[in-house]
Amino acid sequence: MASILDGSGVDCLVKTDWDWWKHTTFYHIYVKSFKDSNNDGIGDLQGIIQKLDHFCDAGVEAIWLSPIFQSPKMDQGYDISNYMDIDPDYGTIDDLKQLIDEAHEKGVKLLLDFVPNHTSDQHQWFKDSVNGVDQYRDFYIWAEPRIDAEGNKLPPNNWKVLLFWLDYGVDGFRVDAIPYLVEHKDLPDEPLSHLPGHKPTDYEYLDHIYSKDQPESYQMMHHWRTLLDDYTRKHGGTARILMTEAYTTVANTMLYFGTPDGTKLGAHFTFNFFLVGDANSTASAQDIVDSINKWLDNIPEIYTSNWVLSNHDNHRVATRCGPGNVDGFNMLIAILPGIDITYYGEEIGQENGEVSYEENQDLKVKHFGMFWEFCRDFERTPFQWDDTVNAGFNDGGKTWLPVSRKYKENNLKKQKESEGLSHYKVYRELRKIRKDPVLSFGGCRVRAIGRDVIVVKRKYRESSIVLVFNKGSQGCVVNVSEDVEVPNSVKLTSTDSSRTLGSAIDPANLVLQAHEALVLSCWKVHVPVCSTE
Repeated sequence: MASILDGSGVDCLVKTDWDWWKHTTFYHIYVKSFKDSNNDGIGDLQGIIQKLDHFCDAGVEAIWLSPIFQSPKMDQGYDISNYMDIDPDYGTIDDLKQLIDEAHEKGVKLLLDFVPNHTSDQHQWFKDSVNGVDQYRDFYIWAEPRIDAEGNKLPPNNWKVLLFWLDYGVDGFRVDAIPYLVEHKDLPDEPLSHLPGHKPTDYEYLDHIYSKDQPESYQMMHHWRTLLDDYTRKHGGTARILMTEAYTTVANTMLYFGTPDGTKLGAHFTFNFFLVGDANSTASAQDIVDSINKWLDNIPEIYTSNWVLSNHDNHRVATRCGPGNVDGFNMLIAILPGIDITYYGEEIGQENGEVSYEENQDLKVKHFGMFWEFCRDFERTPFQWDDTVNAGFNDGGKTWLPVSRKYKENNLKKQKESEGLSHYKVYRELRKIRKDPVLSFGGCRVRAIGRDVIVVKRKYRESSIVLVFNKGSQGCVVNVSEDVEVPNSVKLTSTDSSRTLGSAIDPANLVLQAHEALVLSCWKVHVPVCSTE
């Protein structure tokens, strides 16, 4: 309970919702590619404001923005030069305030991307640290260089801002690259990883035991969690939350949630990237099941799971797993327990775009030999709103990345207006199904049948919801009697399914089309005991 003053100056108690995020759909907006309001080719905050009704229609409850702070953009905004102002490419601080206020009016929460690990070398903190200003000297790690045999200087080894934006009304933060926040104070050399195929200049050449996942990084998360919880207690409203990006081992990932017993809390949730790496066209059903269970078997019961299919650093799920499996995978993360996370465009099954080397904007790609394997532009092309010029992203100005050639056939407007099901209609219906208590509170069992069929069963009291998903390119017949009771009903199908909503299936002899996915509702029927008297 938070204590605040009402209009008469009377001290009142306001109930705080600490758990709103635990069964929520979060939507990741790559701002530069979402909607361009001024036709300069770059998505912006006013563009998001224009499209806020999209989230209401889709059933999305929270959005988070890729970095929008001032930056020279050597790493697409993750190199920040001013944490307390907005980059002019995206708008102004007043635009952000308008976006926050209008999102809240529509019941949509908004989170910002927070990058604490590194800044741009153009940030004033860095300049002051270089010049020896005492207040900023310890903002960065400085050490004397090593000198090689030719006299060349080498690196010395081989290896706060939140309150400002909370006061503006943001609902929390996604914390970037948290495992790298703290390095060992003595900066020792790191041991070799002995991983095959890597040169001494490759990151993977070393085992980063001194520059990653240090105890102080977990302690900092505990500190930030306390800061946000205290802010919520003081100001009321719903919990302000932290979500963290941590590409690390499963054991270390879980520690960013907090201690296993919850005596010290860290992130409200840390991203589960297992499906991003494991879900692809060659993966078997058992591979997907193992990926899911790897998370479920390791997360402490007191913490909340989350599920991610794609992001701005990895190919889109429609490209990795095939357009025919878009509905099945969207169903999968909607039915699994906890939070589901949507990367912009996944609601329409948007595929990777077409980008040439000459159009490359990813400055991490140093030469053509790296382009096809490492470029991240393909998954960052503009959102496909409709079939007008530039897919409705803007009014025809040259876009920062090319609009996909597929936009005439695949766009939001076409999917909303289609007579039958579409990827978007399936996605929207899943937001409604997620409100069922079975998915909020039910237990979970995941299993594979044969090479291609994934079954997820959620059960609560005497009701259950079951996903049956054939990710394969061939039809098959399966027995799902141990998962699906009679009576049952088809609540939702994938786009190309020939099945009728509301119809029943025979669990012992279920015929599945290629790429078909079904969400089934099951319940027990109590037969009254008749008296013979």
